[in-house]
Amino acid sequence: MSLVWKLNRLSVMEPGEIAWRARKILGAAAERSGVLTAKTPPRASHESGVAWIATYPERFDVQTYRRAADRVLAGQFDVFALKSTPLGFPPRWNRDPKSGRDAPMTFGKLLDYRNERLVGDIKYLWEPSRHGELVTLAQAWRLTRERRYSAGCGALLNSWFDQCPYPFGPHWTSSLEHGLRLVNWAFAWQLLCGQGSSLLESDEGRVFRERWLKSVY
Repeated sequence: MSLVWKLNRLSVMEPGEIAWRARKILGAAAERSGVLTAKTPPRASHESGVAWIATYPERFDVQTYRRAADRVLAGQFDVFALKSTPLGFPPRWNRDPKSGRDAPMTFGKLLDYRNERLVGDIKYLWEPSRHGELVTLAQAWRLTRERRYSAGCGALLNSWFDQCPYPFGPHWTSSLEHGLRLVNWAFAWQLLCGQGSSLLESDEGRVFRERWLKSVY
């Protein structure tokens, strides 16, 4: 954004909005220094929680879900107008699939994500990290109980945790994106962990489960 644009924007702001925005910037700066950054929560319990529904419907075309999940495992993602885009599995989460530009891993709340020269097209960069494909894999696992789909969920999420550490990079800039990602995480959690599932009860599964809950926190 140019200085002229910023000055014009300031000229139409009420004093209260200017004060609010200043507090927001100061708060983000404090978080960057570690003063207000969220701390690691206590060790999570091993309870999976109550299932949202008592039983799952049974009448599904399993092959439809299997084909969709196989496309994800093959690294084929639909990103808006970019259909069957070969992002790889797991993808590079901080790369804009439209421009190929990698966003910097600076403090998220102070990253200028509107700057296309810096991050590419942020809408396209954010879209895969909403994790609709995670739900697709979890659906396929619930219907088939094939290990490759649950392993795919673990690989997808572990790669995201590795590449997108809190609070750095473009995926820690927008509360709306946090909310949309959490919706899909909740659906996947229900499918993977609900209705008597013991999927995450092994030692390896518990480590992954607590890593997931830490990122939710």
